[in-house]
Amino acid sequence: MKTLKEIRCHGGKKRIKLLLVDDHEITLEALKLYFSTRRNFEVIAMIFESLSAVPKARGTSADVVIMNMRMLLVDPAIATKLLLEALPRAKVIGFSGLEDRRSVLSMIQAGARGYLLKGCSPTELFQAVETVSTGAPFFSAAVSKIIQDDYIQSHAAPNKAKTLELKDCERKVLTRIADGLSNKEIADALVMSVRTIEKYRESLMAKLQIKSVAGLTKFAVRTGISSLD
Repeated sequence: MKTLKEIRCHGGKKRIKLLLVDDHEITLEALKLYFSTRRNFEVIAMIFESLSAVPKARGTSADVVIMNMRMLLVDPAIATKLLLEALPRAKVIGFSGLEDRRSVLSMIQAGARGYLLKGCSPTELFQAVETVSTGAPFFSAAVSKIIQDDYIQSHAAPNKAKTLELKDCERKVLTRIADGLSNKEIADALVMSVRTIEKYRESLMAKLQIKSVAGLTKFAVRTGISSLD
């Protein structure tokens, strides 16, 4: 039976229990060796056979699972989902030697809280485990860039499509709205009536699903219609 001193590390905090899953035995042994150098970690199980990861995981009480996301015959998203069903309180960290965009994004959508590249330093590995054990996400820099690029693309595409829908007159009105001109000033600049400009403004808000002038201005800047220079 473990003593209180063995169960706890400095500061009275419980050790973080780790489950390591990889289809390369040498990787498992290396990870175990790394974690053995820190008293706040405890490797409670290592699973070498990738296909038996989920059944064996059910018999553990792991806080964090570090799993090779490139294991043969195992889809990263499915593996992550099944592991979290078996260990609902655990946090999953993907561990891979490749920056695979599809695997990264699908794994995150399945519920993983982190993704590390195998070239990471022990310090980054320790930091990742400590971070995700609290519920916060942690990703290698290259992986963070993949996530950011995907976010930007997914949000920029709809805006670009909406921009293409605008007619030339609507663009001209929107540009001047973003410049802070009043309806009368826009009407004078475009040689139109104030009422026509008001209709354009209403039409733009409806088409772009924006409810304020500030929102129209932000849209114009975000899509490059106006630079606010």
